[in-house]
Amino acid sequence: MQCRERVRPIQDIAAVPSWTCDAADSNVHSTADTIFTSLDVHAAARNAFERFARALFHLYVRLDVSACETLPSEPFLLCSNHSSHLDGAALMVASGLPFDAFRLLAAADYFDPRSSAGRLTRAVLNIVAIDRVSGQSSRLRRTLSECRELVRTHQVRLIAFPEGTRSTTDDLLPFKRGPAFLAVGLSVPVVPAYIDGARAAMPKGCWVPRPTRVRVQFGRPIRPTEWAGVDGRRARCEYVTRELELRIGNLARDPWRGSREASTKSA
Repeated sequence: MQCRERVRPIQDIAAVPSWTCDAADSNVHSTADTIFTSLDVHAAARNAFERFARALFHLYVRLDVSACETLPSEPFLLCSNHSSHLDGAALMVASGLPFDAFRLLAAADYFDPRSSAGRLTRAVLNIVAIDRVSGQSSRLRRTLSECRELVRTHQVRLIAFPEGTRSTTDDLLPFKRGPAFLAVGLSVPVVPAYIDGARAAMPKGCWVPRPTRVRVQFGRPIRPTEWAGVDGRRARCEYVTRELELRIGNLARDPWRGSREASTKSA
């Protein structure tokens, strides 16, 4: 099957609404100016990053995209293998959706909010920070609550990497149950994906991409109806984790399998 690159035009980011304050204290005006200046900077940085990423994958690191079926129109959780800092941007460009439609789950300690660079990176990449220091259950509950609010108010799609860290080989690392916990808690479809070539383009420890070809394959979604008959949250999480490992593993062994399966079903 001939792979096609699906890159939609960039949508304008909505302007931040202005407001006025009649308070006599000039500190209030100063604080407001600081807040909105920061918001304007973050919005401009997000817009610039999206334009850069789309140009990068169109002109320098060529992107091939294939899917076994259309991505869900409703919010979903997108899970893939993880071997490069390019992975998140590659998935967003490959989806054809605007970057603002996504939130990327990432470790809080990797993007330190105490530094200007850390705060800017979180804002530019729309990161939902996961605290790896706190206990696992409390951390997941906080993340679930934040994601539920984002899905409810902004209809966002979420990106998570079940391996939990970047792999330095072509082999998949054991999957963690965190993404499955989110999917079951939010009752959203889980779209498995496999990225091939991102590690060669920008491996761990490298900060400058190399000109090469990257392939993104979207597999068949795991829908809530598939785990609805499984008793208990823990068992449902285990089911989703197993299915993710199986489907992403199949894509890794045969990247275009999903496309051929779709062709067979539609025939």
